[in-house]
Amino acid sequence: TYGRIEIVYRGGAVDTVPLLYGFTLDGEYKLASPSRASYLWPSADPFQHYFVVAPRAAVIETIRLAREPGRGELPRITAITCETGEVSDTLEALPDSAPSAEEEAWCKAHAISADSPALDAIKAEIARAHRVPGAR
Repeated sequence: TYGRIEIVYRGGAVDTVPLLYGFTLDGEYKLASPSRASYLWPSADPFQHYFVVAPRAAVIETIRLAREPGRGELPRITAITCETGEVSDTLEALPDSAPSAEEEAWCKAHAISADSPALDAIKAEIARAHRVPGAR
């Protein structure tokens, strides 16, 4: 685990999204992981990928990016895009560009939430794909 994204809700609850190579981060020099556990989808820029987070149905107060001790620099996050049905003077509307049916299905199947996916299975698949000794 390289680091994490912490989603802090009004009232103090916190959801944590782990930043793992082969799951939510690409590798050094933008290399894709051979792991089937990757939750990254390519964007229009071949060097930028994204993943989907499904937060709780609550007010988000803060989104924090943190690294694990001894891991060096924080991972670079280019953008955070949020969808809401609410109207606000402080939110900028995004261009109207619907994803393809394939991308929409992928987003629904790969949305990361407080209880999904099971990280032990993700870590085991990453270890297997990268031929880590002892991985099954």
